Amino acid sequence: LSQPSLGQPSLSQPSLGDASASGEGEGRGHGGGGPGAVAEEEAACALVSGFAEEAERQGQPLTEPEWTALPTLIACRIAVSLCVGAYSSSKDPSNEYLQLTLLPGFKALKRWRDKSAAELEQLLRRAAA
Repeated sequence: LSQPSLGQPSLSQPSLGDASASGEGEGRGHGGGGPGAVAEEEAACALVSGFAEEAERQGQPLTEPEWTALPTLIACRIAVSLCVGAYSSSKDPSNEYLQLTLLPGFKALKRWRDKSAAELEQLLRRAAA
């Protein structure tokens, strides 16, 4: 898959699960997605929209296979964050922040995966249009 040179993401950017952990999006569930669901979708759409815009600007628009892969790649990114968080929590059980963010992260991943890949792809494409 082609990838434009976009630089490294900021470490201060929230992950998709962080919106739920902070309470943002409470009561704004979408389609029964529950608290945080809209905030998670908005975060994913903003990220993909910015990336797609920059790729287009550089003359390397996202390809059909890349658009198709994005929902799964986003779920993988959430899963990696959860794995790293669980590992870090096991190494430092007194770190309350790590423990507090794991459950909302798992819920965020479940809400993301509850939607079909086709539905998520269309959501991301609309955001980038």
